[in-house]
Amino acid sequence: MKLSNNAIKFLMAQYRAIYKNAYFKGIASAVVLTSVMVAGQAQAALDNSAFGKIKPDEIKEATSAEAIAITGDASNSNSFTINITGGKAHKIAANANKPATVQAENATIVINDSTGATDGSKLSIEPDSTTNKAVTVVIGKLDAITGTLSLAKNSSGTKLEAKVVNIGRDASEGVTASKGALVTFDSGSTVGKAITTYGNGTTINLQKGGTIQFGGVTTAAEGMALNADNLAVTEGKIVIGSGAANHADKAKISIVSGSVTKGTVSVGSGAELSFDVSGKKDAKGKDV
Repeated sequence: MKLSNNAIKFLMAQYRAIYKNAYFKGIASAVVLTSVMVAGQAQAALDNSAFGKIKPDEIKEATSAEAIAITGDASNSNSFTINITGGKAHKIAANANKPATVQAENATIVINDSTGATDGSKLSIEPDSTTNKAVTVVIGKLDAITGTLSLAKNSSGTKLEAKVVNIGRDASEGVTASKGALVTFDSGSTVGKAITTYGNGTTINLQKGGTIQFGGVTTAAEGMALNADNLAVTEGKIVIGSGAANHADKAKISIVSGSVTKGTVSVGSGAELSFDVSGKKDAKGKDV
């Protein structure tokens, strides 16, 4: 069958249309696939490797979709900020082989739940669940504004060492007060550097909405410690014990200096909270 020129032109136009449509459908599929891949990457956890790659002055958002998931040793000497704004599964943990240290002495971790709920955002520091290896987290500053920091039970030691620890937040110009910040301790857990030379330790500020909770868990907790070169309480609460009879929680607060504007200390029945006020010492360990 012989085709006219018009028929040939018509068929060629149809072929080009089909081919072009298929090509663009292929492009669209590729775009969709790429979007899915990018979305998957955006939800990856902030693990040891990602933690070590945070750049100077970078601000990382940690949410339920992109949770902190560090196990074992990790380090980063840069100055950066991690903002925890949502999610309860953020975790820094030891591994089964040896004690773990997460070292980021210039970093700031902020816990400030976007919904304003104390239990909306939570960071847990905990030992390995099978071998109970110790874990130590060393950072520059912790700002627990609204949310929870939990230090888990560990006979080998669960420690947060920071230059500054803020729990709660007083209202000031342009800044709203905390809606509830909670730091919980269980057996063997410590917040603050060991007191040696004055000025090299931790400054702890307990402010509006902030609560330091020693124990109060299912079984009595002991060996809990709070260490500070300076403890400033402008508001907030320090609580030990669950309120149940004979709940024998034991904790110790060691400070060099401190001040109290207002706030409350609540000791449950059967619990013990002791205070140790040390003198200021110079680099050679002498009193100043």
